[in-house]
Amino acid sequence: MAMTESSRGLILFPIPFGLGVGTIVAYATDGWLLVATVLGGAGLAGLGVVAWTLRPFARQLNQHQHAMLEGFRENEPV
Repeated sequence: MAMTESSRGLILFPIPFGLGVGTIVAYATDGWLLVATVLGGAGLAGLGVVAWTLRPFARQLNQHQHAMLEGFRENEPV
């Protein structure tokens, strides 16, 4: 499935949405520390997911590197 520019924007939408909602909730309830802890925990969880999935993606890229180069040479004559 090809990813378009608009779908990339939708993937990143929860970040500013969460920050905006968190700011409103913290302002309304005066619970800045709790909101900062929740958003910080979500950020750390996101970093953990990236670190966890980076190696499998890199391994798959290395496995397909030869086929990608062959396809590039066939479709992009120099």
